[in-house]
Amino acid sequence: MSDTEPRANWQARDGSSGRVQLQRISDPETDENPVQVAYRRLIEHCEACPTCRTLDEPSSKNKNLDCPEGKQASQAYRDARRAAISA
Repeated sequence: MSDTEPRANWQARDGSSGRVQLQRISDPETDENPVQVAYRRLIEHCEACPTCRTLDEPSSKNKNLDCPEGKQASQAYRDARRAAISA
């Protein structure tokens, strides 16, 4: 297994014939690559940030208000994507 390949754990689940089967699952807390980590942080910020979530009421479109933390998270995501492409 390479360093970039996700680590998998095993989880028991009931099979169709009543037998217990093992199913491979991954652990998102430990298996994310840098791009996934940056994307998750960006999404988590945008979902929780009142500034990023402010909508223009008549059109229900995002107002794109200035949010320094949101800009930083977005830039970190872009940087991680660029680094992954050039690697």
